[in-house]
Amino acid sequence: MLYTYGPSGLLYWGAGLLLPVLLFGPLFRFRMAGAGDIKLLCALGSLNGPAICLRLIVKSVLLGGLGALLLAAKRRILVERLMAFFSYVRESRASGTPRPYLPSVPPEARLPFALPVLCAVLWEFAPWKGV
Repeated sequence: MLYTYGPSGLLYWGAGLLLPVLLFGPLFRFRMAGAGDIKLLCALGSLNGPAICLRLIVKSVLLGGLGALLLAAKRRILVERLMAFFSYVRESRASGTPRPYLPSVPPEARLPFALPVLCAVLWEFAPWKGV
């Protein structure tokens, strides 16, 4: 970024680097996102800038949500997971101190976020996009 944009490239790089931290920081605090997911998005943001980083985050979250819904439906745990999530939100609001979310999620209901990030990168930089 510094080579391409000069001194302003440093700000551009920093904005792309910090955007995932700002957006996913609260999710990390409640164990809804992992540090590796945030680091991956930070690396992509620092290389591509904040605008592309934001598009990658939006696409990743949409693809991850869709993937999680499909996975839960396939494993026949969709209703159970939705009820557990709303129970978590209700308990967190009532107590005023949210507890980590991840321990309540069984391994079969987890989806690595790196997969939706990869799909978002392929979607964003698809070679057939200009066709």
